[in-house]
Amino acid sequence: MLKFILVGIVNTIFGMGIMFIFYNFFHFSYWVSSASNYIFGSILSYFLNKHFTFQNKSKSLATVIKFTVNITICYLIAYNVAKPLAMWSFSGFDTHVQNNIAMLALDIAAFVGFISSVISGLGILFIVARYLLHGDPTSGWASTICIMLFIGGIQLFCLGIVGKYIGKIFTEVKKRPVYIIKEKK
Repeated sequence: MLKFILVGIVNTIFGMGIMFIFYNFFHFSYWVSSASNYIFGSILSYFLNKHFTFQNKSKSLATVIKFTVNITICYLIAYNVAKPLAMWSFSGFDTHVQNNIAMLALDIAAFVGFISSVISGLGILFIVARYLLHGDPTSGWASTICIMLFIGGIQLFCLGIVGKYIGKIFTEVKKRPVYIIKEKK
């Protein structure tokens, strides 16, 4: 397990480094930088897992080429399907929502966290009521899961709220005008 975690850390640092260099030094577009992060990071992950995690000593260039082509195709398909699908899904929404899809994800996270904490809170109340009314102590699993879901829900809810504030700060820092007046021709 530790080997997987180390490979993940190295892969993340390498991929983010590639993306940072491509975007900031070579001035590639965000899409090209992100694709490079994904593709080169996946190739590094392949080699690290092959040699470090699983200690496989076989050498096959054909396997590496197949893996690289597979990763590239998967990324291109995912991007070319996900982006139009997301734009179509949000086409009926206000342009403010369309331009801030990440903020919508934070709203969803806060909502899911709130609902999770409410449901698990009801579960905790049920367990306590059951104990007080029937004297039947619930075995440790249900109470542990309810407490974990409650704490996790509160954390997710708070993370969504903090993320919203950071997103609003980011929007303000961009220094866009509050409104745009359309010119008449």
